[in-house]
Amino acid sequence: MNEKMNTNEKRLEPAKPRAWVWLVVACVLTAGLGGRVWLSSLAPQHAYVYDHFDNIGMGLAAERHGLVNVYSIPLAEHPEVPGQRYAQDKGEFVSYTRRPMRISNYPPLGVALFWLQSKLLYAIDPGMQANTFAARLISSIGPVIGELVLVLAIFLLGRELMGQAGGLVAASVCWLFPPLAMDSSFWGQTDSWAMAPVAILLLLLLKRRWVAAGVCIAVAMLLKPQGLFLAPIALIGAAIIPRVEENKLGERTIIRLAKIAGSAVIAVAIISAPWTIANGLDWYEQSYVANFSMYGDTTLSAFNVWYLDALVNDGQLKFVLDSGA
Repeated sequence: MNEKMNTNEKRLEPAKPRAWVWLVVACVLTAGLGGRVWLSSLAPQHAYVYDHFDNIGMGLAAERHGLVNVYSIPLAEHPEVPGQRYAQDKGEFVSYTRRPMRISNYPPLGVALFWLQSKLLYAIDPGMQANTFAARLISSIGPVIGELVLVLAIFLLGRELMGQAGGLVAASVCWLFPPLAMDSSFWGQTDSWAMAPVAILLLLLLKRRWVAAGVCIAVAMLLKPQGLFLAPIALIGAAIIPRVEENKLGERTIIRLAKIAGSAVIAVAIISAPWTIANGLDWYEQSYVANFSMYGDTTLSAFNVWYLDALVNDGQLKFVLDSGA
């Protein structure tokens, strides 16, 4: 009997990855990183420049005035960011200096990452020139790290649902997906800071880690304002995760949500405490209230129900114009 049990236990042990698996992983990672470096080299001439300058500006403001004071600095005292932009009419790079159009509008953890990136940029280029290859590459480090976290979470989530091979395929597709690489290394955006927590949250919900899920939401909210949108995912997840767990009744949805919400609120309060102590809720006003009230097109062209509505209306408008009505 014992021999049979030992045999069954051996069969249940997960197979160790073979050497060729590690080779494939290394090749995929190298290809993705190489592509991102190449995109960063194209960005100075072809990509959008203003967000890139403003992100560096937030880091410089934190460096010169103190990380916890970035939300209380008068706009006139924000540092100008020197750099270059490509003039299409002249066919060459010209000097360009930009002062941020508004006070830092990223939450505390996001601004902290910009601050670290500004320190690294200064170490590489004491002149702090924006929109150079070095500046673009350094500015993409934070978002690319977010993409790597996203890819790892996708692998773990895929392994839970489809096995190890399925997880590797899903992670590889994610890492090599061109729009993801273009977002961080070409356009200079930070969407991975909101996307990675989504995959991590799904994994935590699947494993019924309610408190950890709340902390994940808190981190996402303090990286980008869009982290607020993880709340509906948590609500649905807490309601539909099966309740039966080895002859034991699962927790009620309301208890799960209380754990998620409670841990999220506590984590936000603890992480944001230095900024709150320094300048009250200025960080909240600039990161959330100002962002969602200032930009009327927050969801413009996003893949959501509002975009679907816009497509339908656009189609109806085109029909009216084509018919001459």
